[in-house]
This record gives sequence, C-alpha cells and structure tokens, in this order.
Amino acid sequence: ETAIAVKYFKQDLKTGQSKVPRSLRALHALACDETAALLLTSAASNDWGLWLCVADQPCKALPTPTPLQGLAIEGIDIARHKGASIVAVTQGSLVRVLSTRDDGRSYTPFTVAIDRRESGAAASYAMRPAQLLAVGNTLLLIQESQGKARSALALSSVDQGASWRAWGNITDQP
Repeated sequence: ETAIAVKYFKQDLKTGQSKVPRSLRALHALACDETAALLLTSAASNDWGLWLCVADQPCKALPTPTPLQGLAIEGIDIARHKGASIVAVTQGSLVRVLSTRDDGRSYTPFTVAIDRRESGAAASYAMRPAQLLAVGNTLLLIQESQGKARSALALSSVDQGASWRAWGNITDQP
C-alpha cells in the first residue's frame, strides 16, 4: 500500500513534500491555497477524514466537525481559500457549508447556501452534489442538474463561505 504524497512546486521546481500516513485508503478530493493542501479521504468502511498538509510537514488529521459525523462522503466537497478549510455538504435539496480558520480547532456553524425546497425547484429535477471552487478572492459553489437539459446554479462568496449570493443560473439545452 503506497502512502499519498503531496508535492509542492514553485515555477516548475519542487519546493517541498508532505505525506499522509499509510492508513489512508483513498483520496476523494484535494484542494489547496498558498498556505496548505486539504484532502478528503475515505476508507472501505465508509469512514472519511479531512487532512491538512503544510509544506515539508507530515499531513495531520483534522477533527471531524460534529455535524458531519456519520454522513456519507458522496455528498461532501472541500475547498481551501485564504487559509480557511471549507466543507460543503449536499443532503437532498439542501447544500450547507461550514469552515475552519484555525486548522480544525473550531468550526463555524452551518450556513445554508442552497435550499431547493424553499425556492420551489426541489421536485423539478435531480441535482448532483455541490462542488466548491476557489478562484482568486472568490469562492464558488456550483450545483448541476442530472437531466438531459443541463442546468447549473452558481453562488459566490467573498467571506470564505459565511454568506452567499447568486452568481448565476447556467442552462445548456441541446
């Protein structure tokens, strides 16, 4: 079993490396900013974990926030933005977001980013789990439909997921 190594580069030159312990089974998602990499890992027993990797230090497991304990990994996505680790959770018609700015010592309460029942769109089409993407000073939350007529909802945050505003509805009908 091979350990996962996170390698750091600057202008095509390797500048450092962090390793996740061998007990890790599978990498589900990876996000990084200028300070660290955040990994979402899973095990065969449906257990999952968050790992923070800072250059040239061993990756460390972050405590799982209480509201996330027992949830399936399939509806979870992560981002790393301006030193904060952000977690989005899709459960049915809801997408909720929480974050830590102190490497897992404390977590913010959940923010409801998307509530499809409240908007009346919950029954109209099935949605894929939401995805987070950090771009410059903005954090995006994108959720796509699963049908033939593809559509997506995009929200943006400039405060690391504490609040969200509509960024746009994207529709692609073949």
